[in-house]
Amino acid sequence: MGTKERRERELTETRELILSAAREMFAEKGFESVTMRAIAERLAIQAPSLYKHFADKDAVEAALVA
Repeated sequence: MGTKERRERELTETRELILSAAREMFAEKGFESVTMRAIAERLAIQAPSLYKHFADKDAVEAALVA
């Protein structure tokens, strides 16, 4: 597997982790109570890292619905 393929796989895995954490948090606390910063904290990553994958919380919700 080349570098490009590995990077794409890592991005996909990270995106799935974000969606999984968001899904759990939305179920636990409700959509309005969850922030992008809280999702990042749950994943032990920096909040700006989330924005590489999703523009905002609405984009996270849209990905979950899709």
